[in-house]
Amino acid sequence: MAAQMMRRILVDAARARGTQKRGGMAPKINIDETAVMSPSPDRSILALDDALRTFSQVAPRQAKVVELRYFGGLTEEEIVAALKISPRTVRRDWDLARAWLLRELDNTMAKPSAQRP
Repeated sequence: MAAQMMRRILVDAARARGTQKRGGMAPKINIDETAVMSPSPDRSILALDDALRTFSQVAPRQAKVVELRYFGGLTEEEIVAALKISPRTVRRDWDLARAWLLRELDNTMAKPSAQRP
């Protein structure tokens, strides 16, 4: 629940700041690190939220792993306990989700028309 609330707070804050205005290239996002703590992650968070929303329709458990790890800051062991799955499954889910999201984010950020108005 905390991971979901953190995600919502960060996405709402990014939208409220209006940093998604036209122009300029969106910064790259590294989903392995907690970029949410940097002073200007707004476009990255919005892009990740959009991609994660799409991904959750394809692979809900894997999307939950990303949400818990990235937005909730949980460790692998904590995710194992929260989702009641094996450590190996968490690693596989993270690897799959990371590859899918990075591909999606690269495609989204490479298109000028994909930026939010």
